[in-house]
Amino acid sequence: MTTHERPERWAAESLARPDRATALLDDLLTDADRERGSITLLLCDRDGLLLEPLALSLGDDDRSAEADSMLARLTGVFEAARASSLVMAVVRPGYSAVTDADRRWHQAVIDLTSSGPVRLLGTYVVTRSDVVRLPDPLPCSA
Repeated sequence: MTTHERPERWAAESLARPDRATALLDDLLTDADRERGSITLLLCDRDGLLLEPLALSLGDDDRSAEADSMLARLTGVFEAARASSLVMAVVRPGYSAVTDADRRWHQAVIDLTSSGPVRLLGTYVVTRSDVVRLPDPLPCSA
């Protein structure tokens, strides 16, 4: 993934729309990105407009046990980018069936965004064959 390959049309597309986020992830992430694996964050403004993509390489290890601490260390990056919303993608090789590791990353970003100033627009699993949106978190009951 390189930012110079990012189509300019994405600057005006709100990633709050799941169809737009799915299309952008599919356009942005190459087959090589999907084989390498990463946690990719699309940092967005309050309207869901893309500010900057950020990819955390995971290598061959299942680093999902560290998901909470890895994401928590990024809060300064969110502030520096002036991000007020984000899309997270678990990018990996294999099939698009959701794994336990995918669920741990999903829960970590839900926990992070539920207590902070950054709003979660959606979590996706991206593989060579598919882009799958994970369910939105349930609303808190009063």
